[in-house]
Amino acid sequence: MDYVEEIEQHNTDMWFLDSGCSNHMCGKREYFSDLDENFTDLVMLGNNSNIMVNRKANIRLKIDGIISIISGVFYVPELKNNLLSLGQLQEKGLSILFQQGQCKIYHPDKGLIMKANMSANRMFIMHAISLPIASTCFKTAAEDVAHLWHCRFGHLSFKGLQTLQQKEMVKGLPLLKSPSKLCKDCIVGKQHEKSEKWRNAMDVEIEAFEKNGTWELIDRPKGVKIVGEKWVYKTKLNEKGEVVKFKIRLVVKGYAQQYGIDYTEVFAPVARMDTV
Repeated sequence: MDYVEEIEQHNTDMWFLDSGCSNHMCGKREYFSDLDENFTDLVMLGNNSNIMVNRKANIRLKIDGIISIISGVFYVPELKNNLLSLGQLQEKGLSILFQQGQCKIYHPDKGLIMKANMSANRMFIMHAISLPIASTCFKTAAEDVAHLWHCRFGHLSFKGLQTLQQKEMVKGLPLLKSPSKLCKDCIVGKQHEKSEKWRNAMDVEIEAFEKNGTWELIDRPKGVKIVGEKWVYKTKLNEKGEVVKFKIRLVVKGYAQQYGIDYTEVFAPVARMDTV
């Protein structure tokens, strides 16, 4: 995860939602971070003329209060208007709905993330705040480091992280201080435990485990530590962004730290009942 310092001045730009555009494009160099210096290409315009693409990278946009990272954006110095490719958005797993003079873009987990009204000349223009990246990119505060380690170990409590550090049980784990802000995911997780809909989903999952004989109770082998488990919550949305299903999985924490097994993952699934 990249941590950046935003400069104070932001610019509100128009972004055209284009179904005929093959790639996202922007002509403003200051909006890009980590430009790929080795990438060049030619793009054909509607009048059959070609225009040079000088590198590609990511752009940060703030749309209706939501900050989104738009990846794979072409930097085209000669371009006067910013273009968002609807085809490229669909390739990223987003759903696009044209209805009643509006273009709505839905994320599979977050729901509605972008919306644009049709203009008088039948174009869909979205107003977004482009967030340029300051030169102090990648400077991370101590509180951010603590939060990263907290997430890396499956939202382990900071007291638990301090115990791991004091006993030198994890290589590279620094001395951490408890952050002033609470972890939003942990707060939401505790709220789920009190929700009747989520409790019902948990009951259904447990019943499926018992029905399929997923586990059996045994005595703990000598010299073996018991790993913990965790509930992972997810909602399924329809094309309108409304919740139609509460999905839940019981997973076990992994601490083996073997690259390719659980070095890049926080949780390893116990079982997926739709494949059993």
